Amino acid sequence: MTDWVERQENRSKVVEMGADGIRYDGYFARWDQVYGTAYAGLKKFYVLLAMKPPRPPWMAVSSNALPEGCASFDELAAMIDARRNQGSYRAAPRRHPRLNAEQLLAEVLDRNEIPGALEVPIGFGPGGTGRRIFEITASGLGGATTLGVVGLFAGPVWPLAAVGFGAGAAYTAWKSHTSGRVLVLAPDGCVVGFPSGVRCFSWDEIESFSIFGGHALDVRLQSKGETEKIDASWFAAPLPLIRAVAEAFRQNVQRTMR
Repeated sequence: MTDWVERQENRSKVVEMGADGIRYDGYFARWDQVYGTAYAGLKKFYVLLAMKPPRPPWMAVSSNALPEGCASFDELAAMIDARRNQGSYRAAPRRHPRLNAEQLLAEVLDRNEIPGALEVPIGFGPGGTGRRIFEITASGLGGATTLGVVGLFAGPVWPLAAVGFGAGAAYTAWKSHTSGRVLVLAPDGCVVGFPSGVRCFSWDEIESFSIFGGHALDVRLQSKGETEKIDASWFAAPLPLIRAVAEAFRQNVQRTMR
């Protein structure tokens, strides 16, 4: 069995739930691969899943895909949660070599595949051009290792991006560079790109993920109530969905740690 949700040829038009897992729109997920649901404050209903990066860790469910006997998204969420909680007790724990914070950060920066890890889709940052400039700069300076995760930094970088670049070379470098990452959720911890730099946390260091002021993801640490924030523009998905994925993953991992 894999750590990630698998695609199937049969594209079911309605949500199907059984003892083994959930099926919909060409996906099948075991219950231990389902982290929860999200729909509050969103235009769609999402099932949060263990999708293999770079695929976003969710699938959207349309209102006409409700299973028989289910009349609303509220009912669907309750049905999924009941099945998920029952299934998680039956599922055998998945074993992998544990990574400490330093090892996890190195794996992420080297863009290695981390079993069970999720990534959220990254946006273009404040103003819409930050990520493009950043990736051009990283490519031109050979920074795939040192700048592998998009650390959210402020201040102009045009002079840095322009060094040694013609316009054509810069564009080619950007097109050929693999997309950066701003939030990686892994079984042994999470790697986050903050304005202050890239940081890696073990899960016992994270207290919660929440939304700050409607425009930023707030990462609250256990120690002294310290918080750090990531602007919503760095995510290519609605902030309530990003928060739901991060918080559901945190709760799931911390529950298995007890």
